[in-house]
Amino acid sequence: MDFGLPTLIELPDLRAHAALAAELGLQFVELNMSFPQYQREELSPALLNGLREEYGVYFTVHLDESLDVTSPNRAIARVYREDVLSLLELAGKAAIPSLNMHLLRGVYVTLPERRTYVYAENEERYLSDLRTFREEVTAAAPKGTFINVENTDGYLPFHLRGLDTLLESPAFGLTYDIGHDHAIRGTDRPVIEKR
Repeated sequence: MDFGLPTLIELPDLRAHAALAAELGLQFVELNMSFPQYQREELSPALLNGLREEYGVYFTVHLDESLDVTSPNRAIARVYREDVLSLLELAGKAAIPSLNMHLLRGVYVTLPERRTYVYAENEERYLSDLRTFREEVTAAAPKGTFINVENTDGYLPFHLRGLDTLLESPAFGLTYDIGHDHAIRGTDRPVIEKR
């Protein structure tokens, strides 16, 4: 089992993260794509490979917290998918084994009798968009690189069907975040263990 360092807002750049991870005896640094300094255009295989060699740590990626490949806005969904495909290309050149992502809940509407989610009310489109994403990732993922869906704040029924849709491909896996699960009293663990 490897242990790693998440992106820390207190540290200014990749070198500082790699140095701290090495100092602490950690094996990897998880780059958070929600930070401006870790956007795809800021990263190169030469930079990542050089730091890996210098400090003896590798990198993983946490995809943007806002990443929504099922966005109802097709143009936005396409840009998110293209971003992931670009990061998969980088992963192949920089020996990045894992890209973590969340399944977002999306927008909800409060009705007099209940709260409902736009994705729940349009589930077939949601699942279709996930199938498109799955097929693009399956075709592009380098050998040894996986996109892992991380639990966050509990799975809704449409999430479960979406998760199963993605897991039909060997390019996808799961990340179990113990802290997230603890915050919701352990409801994600059975979902993860079942899969």
